[in-house]
Order: sequence, then C-alpha cells, then structure tokens
Amino acid sequence: FDLAGLSVDAISSAIESAFAEPLPLLVDALSPSSAKVDTVRLTFVVGAGKQARQRYDDGLAKAVTCALERCGYVEDRSGGRGTYKMQHDTGKNLKTVVVCPFVA
Repeated sequence: FDLAGLSVDAISSAIESAFAEPLPLLVDALSPSSAKVDTVRLTFVVGAGKQARQRYDDGLAKAVTCALERCGYVEDRSGGRGTYKMQHDTGKNLKTVVVCPFVA
C-alpha cells in the first residue's frame, strides 16, 4: 500500500484501527478445508528516493512503526506473526515497512 500524500495523523489512526485486533482470514470455498495460511505479509511504502521524496511526510515511517508498537507489534527481521521490519529497496528506490500481522 502506497502511503504517499497521506497525513501522519490519518495513517497513525488507520494503522491502529486496522491492527488492533487479529486480522480475520477467509478461506476460499474452492480451497481444501485443510488449507491453512500461516503468514500474511503487508507492505506499506513510507518513503522514496530523490525523485519522489516530496510525496512522503518525513515522519511517516516513524508514525507507522509507533502505531504498530501501540498495537503490540515488535520489530523483528525474521517476519513472524506480530512483527514488522523496515526495508529499503534500492532497486525501486523505495522505503517500506513490512508487517506480518496477527491472524485469527
């Protein structure tokens, strides 16, 4: 999800609302009943390089990570449930926060 142009307050509020409770997963009717999803990964674009830097608020990455921490998430590079990590994709020149949410 690209968060360009959105205010820090709006993002903080949306992140807290979205991740306060475990995300419910709906199983596709065509999937076998034994199919189980272990991990979900959501990526939020919070910054960019020189050409697109002005589209992102300087405090956006911090706002996202602080909101996640208020919901019980921890920074962890392993990517287990209830974790997030910051990444800088040098090929695309984007800064992202990758979230592995709690799922129900």
